[in-house]
Formats: sequence, structure tokens, C-alpha cells
Amino acid sequence: MTSRTLRLAHHLLRIVATSQLRIGLVGWEGSGTDSSMLQWARDYLSSTEERSYDRFDQESKWGTATNYDIDIADRWEHANKDFINLAQGRDFLEEQETYDVVILCWVFGPITYRGTEGWFNVSKKHTPEEWKARLIATGAKYIFAFGNKTEVGGNYLGSIPGYHTTTLSSSATVYDRETS
Repeated sequence: MTSRTLRLAHHLLRIVATSQLRIGLVGWEGSGTDSSMLQWARDYLSSTEERSYDRFDQESKWGTATNYDIDIADRWEHANKDFINLAQGRDFLEEQETYDVVILCWVFGPITYRGTEGWFNVSKKHTPEEWKARLIATGAKYIFAFGNKTEVGGNYLGSIPGYHTTTLSSSATVYDRETS
């Protein structure tokens, strides 16, 4: 290969790398529920038809074409998925990674779990304000918060400055970044 060909290949690889979708999966345990939340978020952003949220809440519906995001949907299959779980040594609230999409997968809340070690641990920074600040700092276009009253879901977070909030059910909230 010539040096010109190598430079061109390097340039193309850099373009591909910067265009790869980055998804932060917070609280990910690898369970079937976690996998279904990932699939549901993908479906939410790539669907143009009304569908039910999940098997727990058949009354919850999302809209139609307003959710469709061709940029995200086209890059989802080859996305870089970053699995973050405090029980495995990674504290999302202490990190500074940026993402296109963040999915909060049933992250334990301090209301129920007050430990700082083991499977049911919570971050020392675990407050609604810290969560909101960190989520904003990710720069994510979309944030999916799955959780009930005792987890870091829409009930816990409330509104996030700079994001439009769509509550789909008592356990599913979608935040999409407002455009200026």
C-alpha cells in the first residue's frame, strides 16, 4: 500500500469511529429484562407504528412517527455498548464518558438500598441532583429511565433541564434533548 492509501484508510476509519453510536447501559446485569429494555429503546426510536410498552403495562402506548430517529436507528445495530454497573466496580456518577443514548436499567435507589458494598450498593453521590447533572453531562440525545418508585426512574428523576420528558408508564420514562 502507498502512504496515500494508508492516510485515506486512516481517515475513513476515523470517520467511522466518530460516527459509531455510543450507548451507556447503566445498572446493566445482563438479564433478560435488561435485554428487553435495550430492545424496547431501539424499537422506540426506530418504530413508525404504535406499540405497547411491555408486558407489564399493556395500556401504555407510544406515538408514531414523532419517535422515529433515522440517525440513531440506522447506527443502532453496530453501536458501541458500554455496560456500567456499580456492583462490578464502575460508578456512573463518578465517570465522565459521553453517550448518544443512556439507558438506566432498574438502578437501585437510596430509598430501599442504603449499602455501599455488594450487589445492592448505591453510589456515594446518589442524589437526584447528581443523577441529573451526570445525565446532562453525557450529552445524550435520548435517556431511557426504567424503574419504579424505589429505583432511578422517572419518578425519582422528575424533569431534567434541557430535556423533554415523556412518561410512558409508571416504570418507563423517555427524555429527549431539546433542540435550540
